[in-house]
Amino acid sequence: MMDTFDRKKVAMGMLGIWMAAVLLNVLTDSYPMILLSMFLALGASTMLNTTVNLLTPMVCAGYAGMMVNIFFFIQGIGTSGSQFLLGRFAFSYDGWKMINGVLFAVGLVSLGLFAMVNLKPEKEKTKPKTSQKKKPQDMPGASIFWLLVLMMGFYFIGEHGIMNWMLTYCMNALQMPSHTASAYLSIFWGGMTVGRLVFAPVVQKLGVRKSLKYFGGAGTVLFVTGVLSGSKGVILLSSSGLLISILYPTMVLFFQQIYPVSVVATKTGAIISAATIADIVFNAGFGALSDLWESRSAF
Repeated sequence: MMDTFDRKKVAMGMLGIWMAAVLLNVLTDSYPMILLSMFLALGASTMLNTTVNLLTPMVCAGYAGMMVNIFFFIQGIGTSGSQFLLGRFAFSYDGWKMINGVLFAVGLVSLGLFAMVNLKPEKEKTKPKTSQKKKPQDMPGASIFWLLVLMMGFYFIGEHGIMNWMLTYCMNALQMPSHTASAYLSIFWGGMTVGRLVFAPVVQKLGVRKSLKYFGGAGTVLFVTGVLSGSKGVILLSSSGLLISILYPTMVLFFQQIYPVSVVATKTGAIISAATIADIVFNAGFGALSDLWESRSAF
């Protein structure tokens, strides 16, 4: 839809779907309707997450690499902050209704702010310096598509593997108390949030490709060393979040350098969807592996 229609209108439409989903939670007491609202809310929010990356070059031409990481830092603050402020009210049904009412109000404010954003097509942003016509961007083949799926899929497995399994790993394999295991997980996610703000100017200076190589390489070294070193290296594993923090937003920006503007949203959505399936399959397989082996070997 974003490759076919006006991107701003499509993005506002997705925000409208998300608002309708949370409003459904306020107006209904039906459990099947809550399931429907969760389906719509999670789907729309995921698409809005991707849309931020796709629209950033149109709004912030020339410094998109820096801004997309700053936007994701703000998203991290919003996610953790809202859970801290609103999560305490979620244990009663009235609190659940109140939270959804607040979210709907936030959506209204966001919709009004987004309506004021000026989006110009990329072809209007850059004018050729000479009278020669700019060569159209080539369409990459299927092999490039699947290579990008692998890249994104392995990233998802790494990040979400920590989110889903690190507490279990630290407590079962390394015999840590729960509060210590939680602290190491907090260090990882704190680094993921702070790193996007701190390293945003570095990404802008290095460029997208070099940033992926340098930060991805250094973060992988810390990640793997932390896993192989067991309890002695778990702080390295936690610290890797700081370096790999810029990878997701920068990778999605990278796709826009590879695919033509006319298909970049379609290709980005397809890559992320396929990579997400890889992540789901991994989690199912890892759970079975943890039952088959002891936790340390599985991790």
